Amino acid sequence: MAYRILMDLSHYERIHSLPDKLFLDKDYLFSFINFGDQIPSVDKLQKYDLLLIGDPKPKYFNEILWNKEELRNIKQYVRRGGKMLITSSNRGDFNLSPMLGGLRIFQKLTGVALFPNFLTFSLSPRDYFGKKSILHLHLSSQSLPFGDFTPNDYLAWGKSTILVLHEEYPAKILLTSPESTQIHDYVTKKKKYTSRQPLLVFRQYHEGLVVTSASSCFFLQNSQYGIEVEANGKFFLELINWILSF
Repeated sequence: MAYRILMDLSHYERIHSLPDKLFLDKDYLFSFINFGDQIPSVDKLQKYDLLLIGDPKPKYFNEILWNKEELRNIKQYVRRGGKMLITSSNRGDFNLSPMLGGLRIFQKLTGVALFPNFLTFSLSPRDYFGKKSILHLHLSSQSLPFGDFTPNDYLAWGKSTILVLHEEYPAKILLTSPESTQIHDYVTKKKKYTSRQPLLVFRQYHEGLVVTSASSCFFLQNSQYGIEVEANGKFFLELINWILSF
């Protein structure tokens, strides 16, 4: 039986395509919500195994990105057993209020309280001559419930914020930043040092599952931080299959 995946393109998502080379198998069927349309009804959503929302950013800061009906439909879809993958990126949700497009509107589903207006940098000697906004995550040292990763598998994690977990209903962590990480705060223009910040998390909401990512780069056809990196392609496919089989 083929998995049916619905990708939202109706909320100014910066990610508007999928890496075709990873999904050549006929076991994956993709549909899209086009710009100008809205999230369909719960009954229509339930025909899909996964709803994918890739880095939505409002075009105008005073724009209401999600209407109440859409939010209700998404919540009921997950509650009844639906699965959702939401991704962010550097700058997070621009610290917008939830009703104006902030991803915090989904906090009860995601378990994520904040998507800060940050950009992460690597301070590892491994990246000294490379692109410092890429974090190289040693996959075999992470607490992942999926994948058979070797000591040579390093995920190239680029253009990322961090995820601040909700205290009342926190998500569970899949990936964290390295010990040597620097954060640039776009609001204060200051940098600070940190380590082991959540980058990829999941939360089970009633019968459903929501996975939230602080970066969207693994969607991209890019040789530095996209699926052209061997470990990235492997990781992305393993993640999707784990969500679908949860």
